[in-house]
Amino acid sequence: MHHLEHRYRRKLIRGVKTIDARIDLHGLTQHQAHDRLRGFLYQAQARQAKVVLVITGKGGGPEQAYMDERGILRRMVPQWLSMPDLRSVVIGYEEAHASHGGAGALYVRIRRKKGRAVTPLGAKIRELRAKRDVSLKEMAAALSVSSAYLSALEHGKRGKPTWFLVQRIITYFNVIWDEAEEIQRLAELSDPRVVIDTAGMHPRATELANQLALKIGGLSEESLNTLLHQLRVAAAKDDI
Repeated sequence: MHHLEHRYRRKLIRGVKTIDARIDLHGLTQHQAHDRLRGFLYQAQARQAKVVLVITGKGGGPEQAYMDERGILRRMVPQWLSMPDLRSVVIGYEEAHASHGGAGALYVRIRRKKGRAVTPLGAKIRELRAKRDVSLKEMAAALSVSSAYLSALEHGKRGKPTWFLVQRIITYFNVIWDEAEEIQRLAELSDPRVVIDTAGMHPRATELANQLALKIGGLSEESLNTLLHQLRVAAAKDDI
C-alpha cells in the first residue's frame, strides 16, 4: 500500500487540491459500512477520482472503542481496504490531517481504471465511425462541435445528448429505420448520472435501487449482462 506523496498531501491540507469524494460511515453497522464503502470506492474509481476521504469516527477511547461500532469501524476499515477484492481499486491509505478528521478519517488513493469506458451511445457511434472509416475529428467538424465535446459525449462526461444532436448524428451517418431507432434508444439509455426516484413505490423497489447504486461499480461484465437479461424478462412479464 502506497501513501500520498508529501507534496500532494500538503496541497490537500491547504485546499489547493480537493478531495474528490467523501463518505461518512458514522452510525452504520459493520455490514452496512462494508457494503457502502465498497460501492463508494467502485463509484469513485468509475468517476476517475484520485483521492477520497473515508470518515470512520474516532470511537470512544481505547476501552470503549472495542464496545461500539465507531471504534470497530476505525479498526476494520483499514483491514477492508487491504483485502484482495479491493486491490484493483485502492492504491493505499493513510490517516487524514486534523482538518479532515484526523484519527477518525482516512485519505484513500484510488487506482486509475484501465481503459476508458464509453456509454451505449458512445459504443454505437464508435462502431459506425469504424465502419465508415471516419475519425472523431472529422465527425466533430461535420456536427459543428469540438472533438473534445464529442469525445466527452462518448465517454459519458456530458450527460445525455439532446434530441437535436441525436438527429444530427442520425443524419450524419445516413441511417434509417431500425438503426436510426436504435441510436435514439441508446441515447435515452446513455445518461451516466441517472437518478432513480422510488418515492411511493414498494419497499423492494427502494431496496433494489439502493443495492444497485452500492454494488454496480464492482459487477463484472458477465454479471451486468445477466442482470440486464433478467430485468428485460421481468419487464416483459409485467408488460412494461
